[in-house]
Amino acid sequence: MINTKKASSVLIIALALVLILTSPVSAGLKVMNAKIEDSVSPGESTSYTMSVTDNTSDPMDMAVEIRGLGNHLSGDAQALTEGNDLSPYSARQFTSASPAGFHLEPGQSQDVTVTE
Repeated sequence: MINTKKASSVLIIALALVLILTSPVSAGLKVMNAKIEDSVSPGESTSYTMSVTDNTSDPMDMAVEIRGLGNHLSGDAQALTEGNDLSPYSARQFTSASPAGFHLEPGQSQDVTVTE
């Protein structure tokens, strides 16, 4: 089995915020830098910051989930869950987000740090 961290010279990081728990996704929710594509050398560690803002009038409980990136049969890019992210070049398994969950009040923002 290939050790992706050592064998790959290009890793694709796809991040998707999954908005779960109490509130439906609204047009008033803003996520900056939710998708990142970058080249990372073996052994290198990088961090990225996403910012989530609640522009609605309702509080929201949020969860952050790291996903891979693939192509649908139609050619459109799609986020891949762990069971569907089978590429040896995916960085999903080496990537983490902090905080993994948080609460937002209306008008409030939260930074999320993603580390690979």
